[in-house]
Amino acid sequence: MDILKEIEQTYMLNGKKLDGEELEIQLVQEYMRIPKADPFEMQEFEELLDISLPEELKAFYNYHNGSGSIELLSSDDNDYRILSLASIVEVKVYFQNKDEEISNSNDERVQNYIQNKRWIPFAASENGSFLMLDYAPTSLGKEGQIIEYKEADGVVDYAGATIGEFMTKTMNKLKNKL
Repeated sequence: MDILKEIEQTYMLNGKKLDGEELEIQLVQEYMRIPKADPFEMQEFEELLDISLPEELKAFYNYHNGSGSIELLSSDDNDYRILSLASIVEVKVYFQNKDEEISNSNDERVQNYIQNKRWIPFAASENGSFLMLDYAPTSLGKEGQIIEYKEADGVVDYAGATIGEFMTKTMNKLKNKL
């Protein structure tokens, strides 16, 4: 959680330098008002999806139940807002709710699917891309690894071994922009 708080503070204090625009006060106020996830809701969420959230993500949900419109995570191609637990369940109703194979994957750690019931989208971008927790990796991957569904290409790529690693990459990217 410390790295996510550092990302949050860096983004809030340096929005203009990072994006070329001032961060709207209204967005910051809305973000600050997002309540933490109820422990019972988090337990129900994990039971419903038959998963255990990574500790770094649990820590975030104990702080805020999603990031609203604030994009706290960043890949090489997209910026992402963290979804609330309820939004994750809602997304699963329409997306990543079945197993649908594709001809090939870009990485041997990720199964050859475009959709998989054991992929949990936890962050969304403006363009329809998602960051997902992978609970169905290949034997070369690691359960809970981070994968990225890129809407523009219709591909799924490996994005990091853990959410902590992905957050560190995001923070390093922010530091390099300053």
